Amino acid sequence: MRSLLIVCLLILVILLIPFVYAESSFIEPADTETNSLQKEVHIDDAKTDLSSGFRYNKDALIVLKKEGKPKVAIIGKFGQKDVDLSSLIVRTEGKKTLVTFERPSGVGSLTAKTDPNFAIFVPNKNGGAGVYVCSGAKTLEETNQNCACKIEIKGPLPLASSASVYTINGITAFLTDDRQNYVIYGLTGTVVGLLELSSVNTLTILNIWDDTDSERRVVNENVGFYGEYTNLQSLLAIQNADCKISLPQGQTGKMTWNSNKTRYEYFSKFNREGQFTWNATCVDTSQGNDPASDLDQFFISSPTDSAPKVTLITPTENQAVQSNSAEFSCSATDDQQIKSMSLYLDDMSKPYTTKQFSGRSALLDVQVNGIPQGNHKWNCEAVDSALQKSKGTERSFSVVKAVEVECKQDWSCDSWSNCIGGKQKRVCTDKKFCFSQSGKPTEEQTCESSVLPADKKASKPVPEQPFNFSPIYSLIVTLLILVWLLFLFYKRRKKKQKN
Repeated sequence: MRSLLIVCLLILVILLIPFVYAESSFIEPADTETNSLQKEVHIDDAKTDLSSGFRYNKDALIVLKKEGKPKVAIIGKFGQKDVDLSSLIVRTEGKKTLVTFERPSGVGSLTAKTDPNFAIFVPNKNGGAGVYVCSGAKTLEETNQNCACKIEIKGPLPLASSASVYTINGITAFLTDDRQNYVIYGLTGTVVGLLELSSVNTLTILNIWDDTDSERRVVNENVGFYGEYTNLQSLLAIQNADCKISLPQGQTGKMTWNSNKTRYEYFSKFNREGQFTWNATCVDTSQGNDPASDLDQFFISSPTDSAPKVTLITPTENQAVQSNSAEFSCSATDDQQIKSMSLYLDDMSKPYTTKQFSGRSALLDVQVNGIPQGNHKWNCEAVDSALQKSKGTERSFSVVKAVEVECKQDWSCDSWSNCIGGKQKRVCTDKKFCFSQSGKPTEEQTCESSVLPADKKASKPVPEQPFNFSPIYSLIVTLLILVWLLFLFYKRRKKKQKN
């Protein structure tokens, strides 16, 4: 009996070793050039060199460096399985980094959403202006500004210590706190190349706009043209630069700096109607800023130009709708061009939805769901290219015996516009076209030139934590096995006694 107990205890010890230590080893890259990179493992705020046969039992951040500078970062899931980087290939040359990772094993994710996942470090040598991501590049030569599947990440980007990062198409980026490197992650493809943007025309940005973007201007009426010239590193307005404007019919001029409104301005009149293109270029060599240009359009209307004509089609006046879903239809015509049409429901001061059009006639047709029982009113408004607005004749309708069916909004928003005059705008539409507008995202926000909109920011990656066996779990497993073995021993002894 004593011998049997000793054997059982030895078996238990052998069985418990994997649970107590749960260590896994590291398999080096098979590619000679990749394997020559310095490999560091960062564990609990400490770092050590990583080599073949390295064993550990926790998640660890593996960083591959070239000449002391980080190039690739990967989460190794030590403690769960061997971390196999044998298929990893890394190529770096100047501003370019290329990664191939075909059969990752034991590799975790920098975020809990994607697996496998790795991050690439790219040296910041253009003042934080941004990088290109060339997904699908197979060689460093294919990693260029004309690559296929190119994703452009424009600066300025947040720092690593800030609360936010920049995300586009599932790829996230930020700058290290010392501003020496871009860090880009969310790269789930097997081959990814990154190329730093050229420093020419990237350290600055010029945003331009004019009066006709928001107001009507007619023949021989003064039109204001404006520009904001900004340094992307400091995010400060560049003052007293040489900003030149080009207008139709060969007209050119110099924009003047308005210190009160921190913008460049130019004013002119036009003797003919129509839609025209204008552009501006700002140069400031005295402070070492790169030149920047921008292009825009403006519209001059005739004093006799007529506002759009709007006709409401359905529902008809005082129509009784038998369902809580109804179709709203209206049309508009104009002697120039219809720019947009809006539907108004009950609240005549704010449009329910707006759609863009192009042409002298337009038809707006919207199915609205979840309309509550009772009396309602509706109307349509049209805006032409001269920004002239007009509405139809307001109508009333009622919903009777409506079956209350829940309508859950599904909001979809366009991208934020450029920062113009301290404001950004976008259009948000409910894909389900619910009558209630509750929870509608904001469609206008204040901004500073080149500052990222709020919805372009996301939380920084936090390595997901593995489930590790603690001493408590090991003790429970040991006791269960011991009880089971004692039970078997008891049954066997009892059986012998009977015999």
